[in-house]
Amino acid sequence: MFNLVAGNGRVVLTSERYKTKASAAKAGKNFDRSKAKNGGSCFVLKASNGEPIARSQVYSGSSGCSGGIASVKRCGPAGKVEDLT
Repeated sequence: MFNLVAGNGRVVLTSERYKTKASAAKAGKNFDRSKAKNGGSCFVLKASNGEPIARSQVYSGSSGCSGGIASVKRCGPAGKVEDLT
C-alpha cells in the first residue's frame, strides 16, 4: 500500500493493498472522477486494465479535484519513496 503526499504534506491519494512491492510500483495514468457521498469531488487512479489503484481524498469542489489530479501527475513520478516494510 502507498500514500502519495504532496509538497504541503497532505495525502493526495491512498492506494489499494498489494501482495508485493513490485505490484504497487506499477502506477496507472487513468483518472476517473466521481462525486462523493457528501457531495464533494474525488477521483480514482486506474491501471491500464481498468482496475483501481488508488483513491483520492474528498475535495469540496471540482477545482480541488482537478488540482489533486494535477498534483498526482506532477509529484507521483518524481516523488521520494519511503519504504516502511
